[in-house]
Amino acid sequence: MTPRARSRAVSSHAAPADAPAIAGAGVTGLQARTLLDRVRATAAEAIAAAEWDCDAQVEALRRGARTAAHAQVRAAARAKRERVAERCRKALAEAETRERTSAFELERGLLDRALAALPAALESRWQDAAARRRWCAAAAATAARSLVAAEWVASLAPAATDDDLAAVRDAASTREASVHFETDAALRAGLRLSAGGVTVDATPGGLLADRAIVESLLLAELSLRGAP
Repeated sequence: MTPRARSRAVSSHAAPADAPAIAGAGVTGLQARTLLDRVRATAAEAIAAAEWDCDAQVEALRRGARTAAHAQVRAAARAKRERVAERCRKALAEAETRERTSAFELERGLLDRALAALPAALESRWQDAAARRRWCAAAAATAARSLVAAEWVASLAPAATDDDLAAVRDAASTREASVHFETDAALRAGLRLSAGGVTVDATPGGLLADRAIVESLLLAELSLRGAP
């Protein structure tokens, strides 16, 4: 056998002994690469999770900031509406107060003018025959309810006629009372009926003596007439 042949024979016999080492080295390298790939994948997942968590936190902060900003805007708007509403209420109250004051002043002026005009108006009515007779009849009817004594004294302003005296007699007759008539030149209108120390004063002064009642009657009349 030649040296070359012996060399090939040795080589062919040595190869099987080295094969397991070579195969072991290949398996170890594959495992390392697999482990490295796993490490890289795990790291990538961890990085992605961290990034997502960071993004979620940022978004949550943004939402919180937007919510807080919206709440502040709503609170500011609500406060502004309340201020505006309060100003409106105050303005309305002031306007109503001014209106009531104006209406009261107008009403007071109308009452004062009416009160001042009443004496002359009553004197004028006394000069009207029909109004004077109704006046005497109403006064006598009041006297019939108020006077107890059977003898009346009737003092009348000038211009009274027999018809007016008859209206007084008719009322006195319901109480079986007699009437003594006299003319009082100091009176400009109306009459007084007296008996037993009690007097029914139906002159302008007597009719207007209770100012509160007169004002109430005037207010009712103004209301009926549509005065403010």
